[in-house]
Amino acid sequence: MTTTALRRKSNNPNGRPPGAPNKITAEVRDIVKLLVLHDFDRFTEELHKLKGNEYVTAYLKLMKLALPYTIDYRKLTTEQLQTVVEDMMA
Repeated sequence: MTTTALRRKSNNPNGRPPGAPNKITAEVRDIVKLLVLHDFDRFTEELHKLKGNEYVTAYLKLMKLALPYTIDYRKLTTEQLQTVVEDMMA
């Protein structure tokens, strides 16, 4: 059996285009942000209890959740670049 035969049928046979946001990931990020904001005082107290490398590691992990993912535009197709331009102009 080939890998093509194992794929589920989809309304979008081409799949999600590269660089398209994952809805679940965006929702999880929003939930994490709400949790941090809801209990921000305690969260910052606990964060400041960390020392040295533990603090830096926790801080860097949090930055990954909060900062947008950067895209290497050189790897995008012409159609993908056009979509980015259209989104920026909207």
